[in-house]
Amino acid sequence: MRKKFLYILLFINCQQLIAQRSSIFETITTNDGLPSNYIFCVEEDAEGFMWVGTDKGLCRFNGAVWEVWDMDKGIPGNYIIKIISDKHNGLWLGLAEKGLFHFDISTKKCAPIKQNNLITHFSINTNGDLLFTETDTLNNITVDWLCSYSKSNMLIKIRETSYEKNIISFLDSATKLKHYFNFQNSKSIPILQNGIVNHDLTKIMINFSNNNVAITPEFLLNNNLIFHYYSNAKNDTMLLQKANTIIPGQIIYCDTKEILYFALPNIGFYSINKKTNVMVHYTEKEGLNNLNINHIYKTKNGMLLISTLGGGINTLKPNPRNNYVPKQMPLRNLQVSNHKYYGLANGILYQFDSKSISKEFFLRKDALCFYLTNDTLLVGSFEGLHYYSFRKNKVLLQKTIPLTAGISSIVPFNNKWLYSTYGNGFFTTKNFITAERHRYALPFENIEKIIVLKNTIAALSYENGFFICDKNLNLLKHYTTQDGLPSNYVSTVLENNDTLWVGGKGGVSLIAKNKVFKTFLYQQGFRGKTVKYIFKYAKNNIQIVSEKYMHFITTDGNLKAYGADNVTVGKTDAVVEALYDENDFQIILSTAKTLSVNPMAIFRTNENVSEAFFSSIEIDGKAIDYTKPFEVNYNNTDIVFKFKPISNILFNQNHILYKLNDNDWKIVSDTLILNFKKLRPGKYTLYTKTINVDGFETKQKQMIKFTVNLPWWQQWWFLCLLAFVIFSCFWQLSKYWNKRKYLTKLNQQQQIETERQRISRDLHDNMGAYTSALIANVQQLRIKSGENVEIDKMQSNAEQIMEILRETIWVLNNKEISLQEFSDTFKNYCFKILKNFENINFKAIEDIKVNKIITANETIHLNKIMQEIFQNIIKHANATEIVYQLKEVPTIEISITDNGKGFDIQTVKRNNGLDNIEWRCKEIKFGVIIESTLLKGTSVQLKAMKNVKSTF
Repeated sequence: MRKKFLYILLFINCQQLIAQRSSIFETITTNDGLPSNYIFCVEEDAEGFMWVGTDKGLCRFNGAVWEVWDMDKGIPGNYIIKIISDKHNGLWLGLAEKGLFHFDISTKKCAPIKQNNLITHFSINTNGDLLFTETDTLNNITVDWLCSYSKSNMLIKIRETSYEKNIISFLDSATKLKHYFNFQNSKSIPILQNGIVNHDLTKIMINFSNNNVAITPEFLLNNNLIFHYYSNAKNDTMLLQKANTIIPGQIIYCDTKEILYFALPNIGFYSINKKTNVMVHYTEKEGLNNLNINHIYKTKNGMLLISTLGGGINTLKPNPRNNYVPKQMPLRNLQVSNHKYYGLANGILYQFDSKSISKEFFLRKDALCFYLTNDTLLVGSFEGLHYYSFRKNKVLLQKTIPLTAGISSIVPFNNKWLYSTYGNGFFTTKNFITAERHRYALPFENIEKIIVLKNTIAALSYENGFFICDKNLNLLKHYTTQDGLPSNYVSTVLENNDTLWVGGKGGVSLIAKNKVFKTFLYQQGFRGKTVKYIFKYAKNNIQIVSEKYMHFITTDGNLKAYGADNVTVGKTDAVVEALYDENDFQIILSTAKTLSVNPMAIFRTNENVSEAFFSSIEIDGKAIDYTKPFEVNYNNTDIVFKFKPISNILFNQNHILYKLNDNDWKIVSDTLILNFKKLRPGKYTLYTKTINVDGFETKQKQMIKFTVNLPWWQQWWFLCLLAFVIFSCFWQLSKYWNKRKYLTKLNQQQQIETERQRISRDLHDNMGAYTSALIANVQQLRIKSGENVEIDKMQSNAEQIMEILRETIWVLNNKEISLQEFSDTFKNYCFKILKNFENINFKAIEDIKVNKIITANETIHLNKIMQEIFQNIIKHANATEIVYQLKEVPTIEISITDNGKGFDIQTVKRNNGLDNIEWRCKEIKFGVIIESTLLKGTSVQLKAMKNVKSTF
């Protein structure tokens, strides 16, 4: 049990020690990207970017991250002990045991100036030229050199000095005269080396008139003498110990117009106001994380950078907030009374102002909240409501109203004291003797805070949202996430005109006419997890405090954060409670680590934001001209765009956004490099814009246009060649298949022709012979028997068979027949038949110009069709006139018209003759049209057309 108690006690003490550490400094260490926490020096270049010398290389803050150059990147050594800007585009570097070098910022190349370890001091003149001293202690010679920046780092010897015992001599290169100086009553020779003077300079004044060098005492502070050293190359300050004492180690100093900053290693960091001679000593208590200070530098924007060996860089802003720490942290229930500020922590009531904590009043250990007005102090605890008299800075307990539930908040309301509880709702009291509990139907009774509004009060909860009551504590409206709140955790409410500003977890909600009409969440500009406080600064200027940032409403109604000015003092710190003093325009911030009172004027947004510029463009590792559009081939896999740093302000990160064509905006990586691999072929335009931590951004900027060419297999010439090759292949293949088809068809035709010839010969040799024999037999029978009708029919049939056989053989012997030959053959047939019919007049009309060729198949079918039609006219029509007509253009048309008795097409009975005609027409793709009128005749037409429909 005792061990457990001891552990708890040690834990509480540790928490108090940790909580009491505050800082006006911010630190930059390896956690922020530095390669090492051992920092030798800091320097600002001509463009305002910060360069840092470490034991692991040269660093630069590029606005996003720290870039590092070391031996692997061409720097001759990693120990960068001194950096001076050449005021142009380079840096003079001092490397331990290596010498002096010049670093070109554009090319990132390092050129040697003097490579030895005899360099004791170097600085620059107004032109950016390098002035340095080379000291050879073995030969007692000191040489002053000038390295001309304008003449490509050319070395010029200024003077050479030799010294013995108490005499210093040097050769003035300007006058060519040798000067001697004798220091009497001296114990050692004064040598200026890195700010260390091993000599008593209490009463000595040195004046090198020709070279404008002087050392004069400035003022005495405690046991330290402050000296200024002036020359045409330098304006630094030295801190020298008094009375023949050698100063241990290097003296670190930085002299500005108003303040002298200096540091004693392992003792602390000092600032001396030159007008008032007031000195401030800073140690770990004020936030220095390391007293082994190695360099002090003040930037152009007024920030002080303190380099340490082991602790990184400590930074001090130009106007740091006055943070101080009470014994108990953090302070809650902040209040303003009679221009004094009060806060409660662990039973102690602290009275403070903008400069310090003035008084402490112990109330009771379980004190939860308080309210102070004039000489009355009310304190709420777990035991009840306590009434104290507060007079002459003395606190005396007068009365207590017992209450078992803890009291969360106390406010004056409606001529009474209203206080809320954890679990029992509202209570009121007027005489501090009795308390009245208001048992109205409330949405919840565990109330965290009550806030008095114009005519109502708001009761807040961390679980159930909040509700509004009227003056009689009647419920008006209860708001939760179902009404549009981002969370039921509500921490603050502000009434502005007819709008309620409600803050809690996730952001801010605006309520009017009992409805949430707008929210500010993370996507709408709220930075943080929880709203801690909302107040109105000046006219309708709404300010919102989260656990890390302060926010404000812009003129266009958007929410922005003072991103460049964090309201806490470290990455792990967070705001616990805040209060605005509208009389003095000050904001009181109580965080987990500190307490501060700040004028609102110090919170300002950074509206300055720089445009993005290229430093180079590389295609597959080769740099190209980035000032004009370019083209790349498809096989170029890497297109790299490198941007110049856009911000030189530490802790003020800026981002470059980019997009290709009309795509969405994306953030350029912290390396300021865009790398596109294997972009699709097409035309591209790269756009950028820059946005700072306060949300201000530049307009969209067109950086460059470029084209990724099509691959060779998609180029027009290749496509044309491919099309030609494919066409040639298809043509050759088509030619081959056509030839093969032609040969196959020719072979088939030859086979058909051979077969036709064979059939023709067989018909002629066999059928012809038998038919001739039949005719001869009939004739012999006629001779023997005489004239006989039956014999005449037999002879006629035999002769017809012979005629048909001749026609068939003729067709077989002719593969193709001209239209004229076909017409002549049919006319001959008609004339032979009509010899026996003298009463029938036959007329033939031909319109043949081209004399088309018809196939044997078409000839046979057309011939059979025409003969069938002609025979039907002879046998059935009783016609006296037959007209045969043939047209060739545009298609073949054949018709036979008679003036016979005609017939009714609708009622006529179809016979084999008509069916044969229709069948043969289909075989040769001819259409047949029969038109007939009773007693007027019949007309039959044949047309060689694909879509002709036969009608009869």
